[in-house]
Amino acid sequence: MEEIGLAESIIEKKIGCGLFQIVIVISLFILTKMSSLFIFIFMAFGNYNPGWRCLDNNTVSHNAINDSDTQLLNMSPTNRSLGYSKDLTCEEFQACELVEFNPESITIVTEWGLVCDKAWISSLMISIQMAGNLVGSFFSGHAADTFGRKKTLYGSLLIIIVLTSTSILSTCWEMFASFRFFIGFVSAFFESLNYVYTAEFLSRRWRGPLMGIPGWAIGGITFGFVSMLLKNWKHVLLASSAVFIVCFCPVIWVPESLRWLEVKNKSKEFKIVTKKMARLNGVTLENEMLKGRAVEPEQMTETLQKIDTANYTIIDLFRWGYWRVTIPISISWLLISIVFFSTSFGVKALNGNFYLNNILLYTIYIPFTVFPLFATNLFGRRGASCVFVLSSGLCFFAAMTLDLCASGNDQMISSLILFILGVICVDTSWTSQQVHVTELYPTVVRGKAMNWANVMARIGGIIAPFLIPKDSHHIYVWYLVIGCLAVISFCLFTRLPETKGKSLKETFEKIGDMAVGVEENEKEMMM
Repeated sequence: MEEIGLAESIIEKKIGCGLFQIVIVISLFILTKMSSLFIFIFMAFGNYNPGWRCLDNNTVSHNAINDSDTQLLNMSPTNRSLGYSKDLTCEEFQACELVEFNPESITIVTEWGLVCDKAWISSLMISIQMAGNLVGSFFSGHAADTFGRKKTLYGSLLIIIVLTSTSILSTCWEMFASFRFFIGFVSAFFESLNYVYTAEFLSRRWRGPLMGIPGWAIGGITFGFVSMLLKNWKHVLLASSAVFIVCFCPVIWVPESLRWLEVKNKSKEFKIVTKKMARLNGVTLENEMLKGRAVEPEQMTETLQKIDTANYTIIDLFRWGYWRVTIPISISWLLISIVFFSTSFGVKALNGNFYLNNILLYTIYIPFTVFPLFATNLFGRRGASCVFVLSSGLCFFAAMTLDLCASGNDQMISSLILFILGVICVDTSWTSQQVHVTELYPTVVRGKAMNWANVMARIGGIIAPFLIPKDSHHIYVWYLVIGCLAVISFCLFTRLPETKGKSLKETFEKIGDMAVGVEENEKEMMM
């Protein structure tokens, strides 16, 4: 019979999921997801080039969209915007003495002229932010497991508010890139926690469907409208700070994780949080329900006492048979993040209005986000991850085939549709994987496990910006690369044990379970 912890027992058998969990999901999961999206997608907006034109009298007729644009020199700036283009060559840009970027959008690119020989800087700034996120991921899990989920998440969110607000004072791209590094560093602390923290208040039935809530898509649509309305990178950053402040406000109500309090044996706080959950859910708890390992640690066995008080590190993720799980997760998260980030930041290369494309992409996401609601319970955590990542690879391969074998508007539309479907599938697979990783590891190292997975993902995020094609001439190569990465991730996901219907472990109570689970999984696949 499966042994479960006190927190798991109280949530599953007595408190259940009700009003408390609804409020937690809104104030903790959705709002922090929106914050993560605002940080992530800002660089897609910041790297947007709205177009430029040369104002030299002797060159404007050659650099503008057509010869009639020479007349625009004597017009107002608003009317002159018709002559701006993103398709002019770098030779024309370098030959021009007086360059004017389209004033309708003020981005990082237009602020510091990051085009042509400086175009690499825009990709570098994305990588710098992801590098900060990578470094932060080394510490976020340890902080969450040591100081608690609440202090780590809301403390980092408060620092993000300060950094984002002050970054508008940057006077050069180097200074701004430094701010993005530290913003990426601090954001790692709540990005790796928003699901784990929320899931630790839920029963096993609702941990999978949680990832189907479109917090990420809601954030993307919101940011799309904010950036389209403001069109100024400084104003967008101030608006982002306002969103972060809203996300920070629930700190006065959201309690510490019940499961973390249990493994840390914080009896008094455990009782307070349990009663708060029961009160909001309209449940009356008997005193006997609060008697257990977290409340009366003297009743624990000597073995469990040693395990509970151990100082775990990332190295423990590779011990006791867990290496068979951690290694596939590490490699697959690296590869799938390259696919996800390169496709997400590649929106600026699509035809059409940049702002509408962003809004459209995340709007299309919403109906597809319901997939994890059913897929993780229908196919299992492993099954859902495998199905969607393989589907994404097939979509990219199909887009590559169309690009090589067809031409015309129909080909462009079909390739775009396949591209969007591929992005949605890879995101859905990654979403399912977050549920999977959370359930594969016990509470004492769950934060560190998610932290390590995010470390590998951020390494992929550093690589991804440099894979984005500069034009569409050889885009089939890009489709081939990301398609192959998706298929390799599929192969790695099949090596993981299934966790559907299993309780969250609080400690390494059965250190051999994972190894046995993997071996059984391998036997199943061979039959």
